[in-house]
Amino acid sequence: MTLADALIGRYLRIELDGKKVGNFITELSNVRRLRFLEERYFELYLKSKNGLRSHRPVIRGIFFSGRGRWVKPWMEVTYDPKLKLINVARRVILIDISNTEVEEHIFNLLSDVIPPGGRLMVEYSLKDHSETARALEAGAPPILTKLGYLLWRNGFTSFKDWYFAEGWLEGNTKLQGEKPLNEEAKRRQIKKLVLEIKKFLASRKNVQGLIPDVHRLYGELSREEESA
Repeated sequence: MTLADALIGRYLRIELDGKKVGNFITELSNVRRLRFLEERYFELYLKSKNGLRSHRPVIRGIFFSGRGRWVKPWMEVTYDPKLKLINVARRVILIDISNTEVEEHIFNLLSDVIPPGGRLMVEYSLKDHSETARALEAGAPPILTKLGYLLWRNGFTSFKDWYFAEGWLEGNTKLQGEKPLNEEAKRRQIKKLVLEIKKFLASRKNVQGLIPDVHRLYGELSREEESA
């Protein structure tokens, strides 16, 4: 193992391992290097207070630690909110953490790994995260979808929907959030979000899978734009 290997692995463990998220504790596992020196695969499990670990990882991810001044860190994850725990009696316990504080805390942890200018990409499909998939397919601005709004609440202000692969390395469909590099960039990105939502509302499209209170978010963003 090189020094770079050890440092990146240590960074991920400091940021993601053994963290309290609701009634669970995170467990980082299977950290390994991929194609590039700066790239690591990892899995994040949840453990209950009595030591039961989720049968599958709640997060499977790739973290790229950045390269030089211009290539910022990024992370791409598969998020599975449906936990399956097996107790000592071999009984299966199913828990859905969607729209809970556990989900919020997990994405807060992931966000903390990404610096200004960095990106977090979350894979989605009709099988997994169907509400987000349907809303994006119908033309909704990403921030008005469940995954987009989750990214917004955790510091990401610019969005891109990778709804098709532009080359052989892009992988599955994913929603990308990017953190603003500075306050000026944040102002520009919020202005763009306000315009996107305004245009969408004016279209009067009947889109399924949107967040519950679109108009409230639009008002908050508009006020933030005006005060910037």
